[in-house]
Amino acid sequence: MVVAFRMLVALCAAALLAACASAPLPAPRQEPAVASASTATSGCSSREREYGLEFRGFSAREIAKIEDYLVIFRCYGEHRPIELRPTHARYSYYSRISAAKLATNLNRMLGELEDAGGFATTLSMDGNTFAAAKIRRRR
Repeated sequence: MVVAFRMLVALCAAALLAACASAPLPAPRQEPAVASASTATSGCSSREREYGLEFRGFSAREIAKIEDYLVIFRCYGEHRPIELRPTHARYSYYSRISAAKLATNLNRMLGELEDAGGFATTLSMDGNTFAAAKIRRRR
C-alpha cells in the first residue's frame, strides 16, 4: 500500500510538472507591487542634507510613532537622537529630500497623530530645523 501511495504521488507530481511546463507564462506586470530601489529614490537629490527635528510636548508613545514615520519618508538616510526627555525630543535627520517635501511629510504625519490622539500641533521651520509642538485643546 505504501508503494502504491508513493507511485500515486510521483505520478501526480509528474502530471503537475508537465502541466506547469506547458502553461504559458503570465505577462510581466507593468507596475511593481513593491517599489524598486530606483523607483523609491526617484525625485531624491543626489546630496544628502542634515535637518534638525524637534518635538515638544509629545509623550514617549507618540515619539515612538513619530520615529516610525521618519524612517518611511521617501529619500530617508538616517536619524540620530540628540536629546530625549519625557516630553521633548531632538533629532538629526539625514535625507536627500527637499525641505519643502520634508515639511509636507511632517505635516501629514502630525495630521495623522492629531486624528488619532485628539490634540492639535504646530510646525515651524527655521533654516534647516523643524520644530513641532503639541497643543492641548481646551475642554
